[in-house]
Amino acid sequence: MPQLPGLLPTAFTIFAYVVCIKLAARLYRRTQLSWKHAAVFGVVLFLVLLAVGTCVRALNLISEPVSAALLDIATGLLAQLAVGAWFLGPRARTATGAPVGFKGGALLALITYALVFFLSTAAALLLPLLARMAGISA
Repeated sequence: MPQLPGLLPTAFTIFAYVVCIKLAARLYRRTQLSWKHAAVFGVVLFLVLLAVGTCVRALNLISEPVSAALLDIATGLLAQLAVGAWFLGPRARTATGAPVGFKGGALLALITYALVFFLSTAAALLLPLLARMAGISA
């Protein structure tokens, strides 16, 4: 049975993604998306990205670390766009109540990807700076 401290990063990752997809829906033409659908999308996407990442690393198609990382990013983005188009398209609604459709779901997933990328980059840059300012050494 998994230990609770080991599940916290996973739970935080899914929660952060749920918040980002809700924000993306708000930014994309005031699209409406329920918290339930956002949470299911977060869990489904987490599992799909875990499987895709595992498959890409298991195939070991590229031996150079930089190229392998780029392949991971590209396959993850494609998987996210596909899952977003499939899952969010019929569930997210425009302000008039119509579904956003396949393309709209993919755009929502792309906006979410950009938000997560921005927040991750900001955290990676700001956290060490804040730790240095607080006098904490790593």
